[in-house]
Amino acid sequence: MYANDMRQMLLKSVTGSTHVGEFWMRHKHFDTLNQALYADVKTNLPDYLVCVEERMTMAASLEARNPMLDWRVVNFMLSLPTSMKVQGNQYKWILFELAKRYGPIEAIDRPKRGFTPPLGQWIVQAAPKLGQMFTQTRNWTKQLFDPQWQAFLQAGQFTQQHTMPVFYSLMFTKWCEKYADYIQPDLPLEAAGFQIPASEQDHHWHRGTLMTQQETLNETRLVNHMFNHFESDDHVLLVGDENGWFSRVFQASGKAVTRMLSLDDWPESQVVSLTNTRPVQTQQPDQVSELAVAGTIMIGLDKIANQLQAKHYAGKRLVCLIPFAANEQAQVQALLQQIAALGTIAGHQVINLSEVKAALVVRCELH
Repeated sequence: MYANDMRQMLLKSVTGSTHVGEFWMRHKHFDTLNQALYADVKTNLPDYLVCVEERMTMAASLEARNPMLDWRVVNFMLSLPTSMKVQGNQYKWILFELAKRYGPIEAIDRPKRGFTPPLGQWIVQAAPKLGQMFTQTRNWTKQLFDPQWQAFLQAGQFTQQHTMPVFYSLMFTKWCEKYADYIQPDLPLEAAGFQIPASEQDHHWHRGTLMTQQETLNETRLVNHMFNHFESDDHVLLVGDENGWFSRVFQASGKAVTRMLSLDDWPESQVVSLTNTRPVQTQQPDQVSELAVAGTIMIGLDKIANQLQAKHYAGKRLVCLIPFAANEQAQVQALLQQIAALGTIAGHQVINLSEVKAALVVRCELH
């Protein structure tokens, strides 16, 4: 189902020992069954079963209650020995015995019936439309799915035997359709011409090292996503692109930007020679306010305050990406107030870049 790189990444990042295993081993005095039940209570129950039940009932304007999940009942059941939970082929033995006191045996001793929707029928009926949808979204998922599986999805010839794999692929694809800018593995850097020099110490910013730094990758995806605050054919001023990295990402994406050059920024000629890319339009700081652009994308923390004070922005919209560490929150708060003084804050969000660093994304409609 998944491409090899995607499969290896999933196996590396999510394993039983890092997720379920930590709960399994938390109470070593439990027997095996109670260890499994405790792990299930801490993972599958809240993350899936209760979550689905809550969504479905609230979608129908219903309030559901789960008396069996009362913390006193849960603690009591975890304290019981295995012999009171399983006897022979009878699971939930103590609950079964209790139920026989109050209800007819026909209602108690019968096969389990779930609330499963007819997914198989739906997928078979909608197979041609699903195949068309998988074809339209293949650019987002081509590096996520195995090529043979991708071709199968695009063919749109499903049977009920394929229900769950197709359903999972459908959900994953729809999620990618909305959030691909955050997770798409093929950032358009190959087309940008970034080459790995003979020595990795020559240029700290080149693709060879930046593409291995998760924090930089996350920041790059956010910057690329920030263009979605503008129309696809808008021309935007880019401020804070010190070494030309972000302007090349935009260039490879087919987006029109003008890069503002501060005194300590890498000159465009140097970036072009080191990356084998086409030059992007540049502008000096004292001339940017006259640019006919839709808005400004500004990146950084330390220098943004000075850039804003000097009015190094243009257009009617300002979108800022402000990376910060935990000890810089006061500085970020002051900067947010400075941005708010320029216009109306239309939205802001904090997103984790790594374990030690986050980024504040702010959109401001300028006066």
